[in-house]
Order: sequence, then C-alpha cells, then structure tokens
Amino acid sequence: MVYLDEHLKKYPLMQTQDVLKLHLQGILGPAHLVGALDNVVAHLEDEYNSVKDLGYKWDMVEEVSPLYSRVYLVTFYEKYRSFTPLAECFKKSAVEGDVEGYFKVIASLKDRYDNDLIDRYIASGNPLIRHSETYRNNYHPHYVVVANHFLKDLLGD
Repeated sequence: MVYLDEHLKKYPLMQTQDVLKLHLQGILGPAHLVGALDNVVAHLEDEYNSVKDLGYKWDMVEEVSPLYSRVYLVTFYEKYRSFTPLAECFKKSAVEGDVEGYFKVIASLKDRYDNDLIDRYIASGNPLIRHSETYRNNYHPHYVVVANHFLKDLLGD
C-alpha cells in the first residue's frame, strides 16, 4: 500500500501520472531501473550539481510505502558529503519485482483517475513513468528510491 493520501496532501498538484509514479515507487521501488546500475554515483553527482542551487528545501527521507522511501539528493549530500553509500543502498534495493501484480494495482485506480492514461500505461507494459511537468516544476523531485530496511544502515540512525 502506498501512502497516497499523505502525498496528495503534501503535493496537491499531483496529476494521474504522479499517482502512477508513486505507486511504481511504493510497490516496485527501483526495480524498473535494474538495468541502469552502472555509474550510479556519477549519475547522482550530475543530478545533484544540476539542482544544488535551487534553494528548494527537501526532507532527507520521504516514505512512499511500508517498503520504500525516497532519499533526496541535495539533503543527503549536504549531510554525508558522498553519494557512494546511497548508490550502494540503491543498488541493493533494485531487485526484480512483480510487474504484473503492479499493473493489477494500477488497473484498480481507473475509477479515481484518468482512465485513458491508465489504459495506455498498462497497455505499454512498461512501468517506467516520469513525474508530470507540473509536479517537476513545483516540487523539484530529485531523489532515489531505496528499500526501507536499508535506511538504518545508510543513515546511521
């Protein structure tokens, strides 16, 4: 179960594709990125360098479900000064998931959200989806998704 109600309150401009993205992250975590595990640190550094001066204030960790959380790059780097441990946590979290089961959950959202978009998304068979432009422009989502059970070791708390 994803924390949809909490996210809708925190991000009231969420659109259907943002709801789908939240479900993707909360159910499959970074499973859809298993093939993109090379050079993770370099990718995180590049993204951090592109957003570090935005002046936007992120939480460090934002839970998206009982299984997964978002770890925001700027806040993480400002505290730990390295992306290596975050990259390792991300890699350990990126395990194959039940894509078919995920799409069944998405199909159950059709009565509440854009049916046409959901139908096209499911028909594509590709769970990869981006945040809407509205979400990106207002909330500046620059994070990686990791499994919650790795967070204690990652954050040292």
